[in-house]
Amino acid sequence: MIKIKLAIASLTIGLLFSCEDNDDTLSSENYENLIVGEWNFVGQSVDGENEVYSDPCHQEFEVLSFGEDKSYMQTEFEDLTGAGCEQVESTTGTWDIEEQTLVLNGQSAQIIKLNEDTLIISYIDDETTVVDNLKRK
Repeated sequence: MIKIKLAIASLTIGLLFSCEDNDDTLSSENYENLIVGEWNFVGQSVDGENEVYSDPCHQEFEVLSFGEDKSYMQTEFEDLTGAGCEQVESTTGTWDIEEQTLVLNGQSAQIIKLNEDTLIISYIDDETTVVDNLKRK
């Protein structure tokens, strides 16, 4: 009986000291501070399947920028003439974060991961689940 109590006590002490703080739980305020800056697209999946960008300009040059004033701009590039990537009209608007939801001009995207280097968001586009993977520029 003493061996069982000793084993339980050892296990309890081991569990107490092996636990660490969960830094993954961030508030909206933390997310708002982390998202400010410029982000490059590095990957995308559609309905769980990794996609190859049909236009390499998208991955190589496009930037999604979030300002401290809650403005955003997606600088877009396309190879319209076959002569290389050229900037086309940018998408602009406002952003906000409510818990783990990023709202861009009223459209919602779920924040899957956001830290100093990585932003992963998921959203529905024409009944298709899209996941964008971005890295800080």
